[in-house]
Amino acid sequence: MQIADKIKNVSKKPKKKREGRKNSLSLFSTVLLCILCIYAIVLVGLLVFTVITSFSDPFGYVMKLGFPKKLRFNVAELFNSDNLYVVGRVNGAPYYFSFEQMFGLSGWYAVMCGFAKAFTPCIAAYACARFRFKFSKILYTTVIVVMAIPIVGNQPSEFKVVYALGLYDNIFFIWLLKASFTGLYFLVFYEFFAALPKSFVEAAQIDGASNFQIMMRIAAPLAKNVFLTVCLIETINFWNDYQTPLMYLQNYPTLAKLMYLTILESSQPGLTKIPQKAAAAIVILLPTLALFLVFQNKLLGNLTMGGVKG
Repeated sequence: MQIADKIKNVSKKPKKKREGRKNSLSLFSTVLLCILCIYAIVLVGLLVFTVITSFSDPFGYVMKLGFPKKLRFNVAELFNSDNLYVVGRVNGAPYYFSFEQMFGLSGWYAVMCGFAKAFTPCIAAYACARFRFKFSKILYTTVIVVMAIPIVGNQPSEFKVVYALGLYDNIFFIWLLKASFTGLYFLVFYEFFAALPKSFVEAAQIDGASNFQIMMRIAAPLAKNVFLTVCLIETINFWNDYQTPLMYLQNYPTLAKLMYLTILESSQPGLTKIPQKAAAAIVILLPTLALFLVFQNKLLGNLTMGGVKG
């Protein structure tokens, strides 16, 4: 009986510790949830405030805050201003770009740069994971070193090299400039291709498939979801990139040029241009918001998937 009582006492002690751990985790989760809720409320509140401001009267905005009694479509006024038509050059001749053309150039720049940013690490990662040779180890180590060492102040040197090579103000070269295999997505593709069963490759080789056919007919379809997710994320990043088009696409104005001219015009004393700037920000936000609502499952889930199902 004494031995049985000792066993019961020993078995009861770990339960108390586990209960204490559960209480500590629940407290931490509660605090973290409160912080995230406050953060979400602040973000949503700022978005709602921007939307209200975009429909506010320029002078009424200065006098008081809150939802305006009379809605004013500041987007139409912004697009009817002189900034709607931005002067650029096509084949050496001056050309006036409309808002629709600037919107199209921004989308073209974002989509193609996003594709280049996803395609290059995908090919490089497949070569390193599929072919085990010395250069693949060097390439993998180079990616790790570049990610570990911060590169600060390389923008002036990059701009000088681009200008010296005569590639400045060339929209096609921008895609080549963004086609870099270094970064986190190289590791994502590498782990995905390294986890592919070798039996697939061996079966294809027995059937007489070449290395290119194996990559295009076996590896590429399996990596389709990951590739589309990376391409989508980078497209959103390049859509929000205002610095690169302003620096390298002087005669091919995107929405970044329109925003720059709008801010430059509204930098004069007074706050009457703030509703127009808020309206322009909402218009530029709409494509990103639409992409997130349509492809939220791909954005949140595909990068965490590994291996092969089925």
